[in-house]
Amino acid sequence: MLAVHDLIEAGKPLGIAFSVHAPDAPFSGNRIVVGKEAVARAGIALEEVANPQGFQIRTETIDGNRTIAIAGGSIAGDVYGLYWLWDRLRVFKEIPDLNVERDPALEIRSGGGPSIQDMRNALRYTVNWTTSANTNALVPYALEPLAAENVQNRLATQELIEYAHALHMKFFTVADEFSYLPSVLEDMGASPDPSNDALWTMLQDKYRRLLEAMPGIDGIRIRTGEHTRVVEPWKPYDVMHEPEVEGWPLERRYQTFLQKLHEVVVGEFDKIYYHRTWVTGATEQHSNADVYRAIFTDAVPTENLYLSPYLTRGDRWFYQPINPTFNLTPHKMLVLLAAMNYHEDGSVTIFPTYPGLYFQEGFEKLWRGQKSNIVGSQFGSAAGDGWDSNDLTVYTAFRMSWDPLDDPRSVAVDFASIHFGRDVAETMGEAIMLSGEAYKDGLYIKPVAEAAEWNTLPHLRLTTFPVRGFPDIDRGKDHVQWLYDTMYRPCKDRIAETLEYLDGGLTSAERMLTLGQDSRADFDDPEVAQRVIESLDLTRLLVQTNNRYVRTCFAYFEYRQARSDAARDRLASECDELQSVVDAFRAAPGFGYKLYGIEQLLKNVRAALDDLEGAELILEKAPDAAGVSDAIAGQQADNRRLVETHLNDAVMILYWNGRVDGKDILSIRGDAVSIEHVAADPIHVIESRIESPLPARPGTIVIRDIRSGDIHPFVLEHPSADNDFTAKIYMFDPGPGYAPWELEVYFLEDAPETLDAALPWRR
Repeated sequence: MLAVHDLIEAGKPLGIAFSVHAPDAPFSGNRIVVGKEAVARAGIALEEVANPQGFQIRTETIDGNRTIAIAGGSIAGDVYGLYWLWDRLRVFKEIPDLNVERDPALEIRSGGGPSIQDMRNALRYTVNWTTSANTNALVPYALEPLAAENVQNRLATQELIEYAHALHMKFFTVADEFSYLPSVLEDMGASPDPSNDALWTMLQDKYRRLLEAMPGIDGIRIRTGEHTRVVEPWKPYDVMHEPEVEGWPLERRYQTFLQKLHEVVVGEFDKIYYHRTWVTGATEQHSNADVYRAIFTDAVPTENLYLSPYLTRGDRWFYQPINPTFNLTPHKMLVLLAAMNYHEDGSVTIFPTYPGLYFQEGFEKLWRGQKSNIVGSQFGSAAGDGWDSNDLTVYTAFRMSWDPLDDPRSVAVDFASIHFGRDVAETMGEAIMLSGEAYKDGLYIKPVAEAAEWNTLPHLRLTTFPVRGFPDIDRGKDHVQWLYDTMYRPCKDRIAETLEYLDGGLTSAERMLTLGQDSRADFDDPEVAQRVIESLDLTRLLVQTNNRYVRTCFAYFEYRQARSDAARDRLASECDELQSVVDAFRAAPGFGYKLYGIEQLLKNVRAALDDLEGAELILEKAPDAAGVSDAIAGQQADNRRLVETHLNDAVMILYWNGRVDGKDILSIRGDAVSIEHVAADPIHVIESRIESPLPARPGTIVIRDIRSGDIHPFVLEHPSADNDFTAKIYMFDPGPGYAPWELEVYFLEDAPETLDAALPWRR
């Protein structure tokens, strides 16, 4: 009835009313007849649908009334047929005459999410595998409070399983591995070492416990590698890389993991083993064909094992080659169709990124019908019914999972019609088609991207233009060197070509905005039209800002090399243009970008324009990476001394516990705590508790480091009148993935100088 409900709701704003009748009830007028038996009783002859997921839809006129007959190869096929009618209703704004027979090219479509609503959304896009529960939250271990919590988790998950099965979906739990409980590791005599047999016994025991406790689970989805994210009391362990053990290369570790898990999941319980091959690097099984072949030999079973790599070899998608591990072995694969919007996140409202052309390029290279090992797709179907990048990706992945050769322009136009209106479908469909060009050509730096093995967009991560190094300490030296090595040097012999592509992307973004403005009056909803135009303008400003950032970067290094008046004038002009567009970008509705890298370049550019020789001398004398490390180590040594000698005299200000990935600055002012995210993935705060407000007077900050990464927290600024009595603490975790951090912050009345603890970068 969910499909019927959605059809009824879609008809309401169009003035189309539906009523539901029993199959054998007498009825006259226009009607939709669903199901093989009901269609036959209505006197409509349809051929037998062989594929259980397939369906036929035929429109006939009977006694002067329209009858739409929908018959699937099973109940699931009936539902998918209804949802195709629902989709066509939303596209055409009326019930069209349909005469189609559709079978999905990809029999498996994996998506879903952790809630009933997520599964309802997924059904609309014909998802039939849902990954909806955290494995570690379900395994029955006799360790409190985990044991009691997991009992409740299993009860809640059982409801999700039953709901998924009612929607004809298979239900999977999901986990990153290896993760373990220290007490279980000890009890089983295991150690984090791949050569330790007890470690593999513990892994098998974990999944045996899970499947015995929850027999309704259809399978498990796992990803292995260096990026395991778990919460206490679970511990992560990178079994693929740690420790180095003679005779245990990556290939043996990976094969052993697959074999041991397959023995339990498939061999003992006849469930599905769904394994993501993703890893954060281009040299291993996800992206390297030779490594993949060395792992997935005949030693790795194929029964009920499904692998899931990205469509692309590496990260960032644009300028990335298609993944070379498809079609190498008989192991079945689900192609992961990801949103191609690494230049945004949910906090901004730029126009969505269209992946249709890219997806189809991938399918054209990989799809060989019966010769391909691709049997399904994976995409993030938990998105709602909006028009952002995730929603557009879901719709595109759904369409191309049924027909990999579906016309990308038709998909874009249909999406525009659904969300913006039939009258603007063609023009806004063109804007959607242009979005890929705008972002690829306007944000990515062609020579840089072409030379990259992994990250083809190094100077923009989600909504952050990152700054390298520690500018408060090194005066921008590391960032300037990074700009030279990463952005300028690969392009210096191809400047004209680079700028031509960037300007082409900007032209596409400007054309998109014009299309939106010209069709404003024809949108179904004026408020939606306003939001779309604002998003298109923000897109233009993002691309323009990036354009000017790159131009200013090039002009800066050209001036430092040429030292001519002409080069200086060109740099001054570029600097002014960049500042002007940055100001407009910041003022635009929906702005949410962090421009750290751009701001630092502007600082160094202005210093060079004011006094090139003086600016060069400052950079020359500024500490390099080793000098910065020494300065930080010196501050940390002072901090440890203060913890040992003065902690009893200090007032505790803050307790903080969270997960750190990259660079973050924690600021305390009075009883307010804020975090400025500088680089990598955003911080996850578990607990932040002010114990006593930070006094509005000068003093010294002391950190009690309970646990942190290799580079421990350090004081960036003590409170003073210069910073409005704000304490700033730098947290930097350079390792891959998140790491748990926990610390306490204390305040001493004495000034840092009197305690011989002045900050090295402030001396």
